[in-house]
Amino acid sequence: MAQSGNTKNKEDRKRLLSSRSLRKFVGSGDQPALVGIFAVLLLGFVFAVFEIFTTSSFSVDPPALAKERERKRFAADVTTPMPEVPFSMPKIVEPSFPDRDCPITEFGAVPGGKVLNTESIRKAIASCEQKGGGRVVVPKGLWLSGAIHLKSNINLHVEAGGKILFSNDLSEYLPPVFSRFEGIELMNYSPFIYARDATNIAITGDGELDGNGKMWQDWNKVQEPSLLRLEKLADQGAPLAERNFALAEDALQPSFVQFVRCRNILLEDIKISRSPSWTIHPVYSSDITVRHVEVYTDARNTDGIAIDSSRNVVVHDSIFRAGDDAIVIKSGKDRDGLRVREASENIVIHDVTVEDGHGAIAFGSEMSGGIRNVFVKNLTATRADFGIRFKSMRGRGGVIEDITIENMKMGRSVYEGIQVDMDYGTPLRPDDTSLSPIFRDITVRNLSIDRARTGLRIVGLPESPVENLILENISIQAEKDGVAPIHLKNEQFRNVNIIVQDRKK
Repeated sequence: MAQSGNTKNKEDRKRLLSSRSLRKFVGSGDQPALVGIFAVLLLGFVFAVFEIFTTSSFSVDPPALAKERERKRFAADVTTPMPEVPFSMPKIVEPSFPDRDCPITEFGAVPGGKVLNTESIRKAIASCEQKGGGRVVVPKGLWLSGAIHLKSNINLHVEAGGKILFSNDLSEYLPPVFSRFEGIELMNYSPFIYARDATNIAITGDGELDGNGKMWQDWNKVQEPSLLRLEKLADQGAPLAERNFALAEDALQPSFVQFVRCRNILLEDIKISRSPSWTIHPVYSSDITVRHVEVYTDARNTDGIAIDSSRNVVVHDSIFRAGDDAIVIKSGKDRDGLRVREASENIVIHDVTVEDGHGAIAFGSEMSGGIRNVFVKNLTATRADFGIRFKSMRGRGGVIEDITIENMKMGRSVYEGIQVDMDYGTPLRPDDTSLSPIFRDITVRNLSIDRARTGLRIVGLPESPVENLILENISIQAEKDGVAPIHLKNEQFRNVNIIVQDRKK
């Protein structure tokens, strides 16, 4: 993508990455002998085979990886205390429930994965709600279901050895419900687990939610015209009644777990796999706790958790492996997001593991409602295409501000270790500077990345430079330096080392 900015500005900023104070080079040493070369090639082949086995959530895990995941799951059972937060964080109210169990088997549910149990689960939820709430229990076994709609005071509890397998029958996700698709409001197929205007709700237990997502992912190949039509309708201010996309030919996937205007939400211990789209997706919701959760999904647009125009959120002691951004914070897209103007704010993410993802931790690009007061601490990432991502473009508007990321360790970043990009993607109106986004007051400290293609890429806009960016105690082993920063204001780089290692030698 072309980068805006005049030559003088580029030269002024280039010193930030080219000066000796920000770089140190690691020599390549003597040339290896032929035997050494052969050994390296063999090791590379073994590594490639290993990655093939470990990057598809649609295949059975090798025993070694399964054993490692069990180890991580055991470790995640330890709850890490909430760290000290650099802003005023409201106390989150976790849900509580009456001591009442409503097993789905008492309402006709049949295990085995052949009989649809949608109606039995609906009846169990309705009965439990009518009695004042409690746990709707999914016992050990395989349970086929369509959309599950939670109500206030309901804890959907999937016991160890229990798995809900979601149906590929589209009629099981009708009638259409109010939702958001990539930051734009619409009527669409129901998310697999959905709640709207509910209070005191939870999904818990050591069982699994299996989205059976292969069919839905095939829609990615044909959905572009529908997405463009949705964007056009939103840009024109079309009413919600004209934004009904619950048709197979529209091919806009629902989220897996979505809460809309809900409060006091808990996700704990559950495993989620094979998502159709964004996996955990709170929208306009508050007081959310995600703890000891595992997300394993690997396909386009299957973000692990997408916090969307929601506030007072804590995510901790969890594991994410996603086909898109593992952890991402959003707040609406372009004119529709600006119309709603609901920010994502007061968010703490700590002591989490990212096994894989497009970005390990990301902000945007749908951020028109604003993102502020976010604290990320003790994030460990094995691999991702990007380490830390801030992304937006002209036409989005909105502000990303008061973000702190500290104590992050990462193995491999395939592309850029840190990406701050305000010229990301193609805006509807590329020359309109009246709705340029704002990035300011962002701090990243104590970050180490063992391997990246590029250390840093920082691109502001001429009319809206990146303001008050602090990078402190950064160590990235890269194949080349980051692109010289473009359009920054009042930046501070302290102890930033891009350690160049030419892996071609």
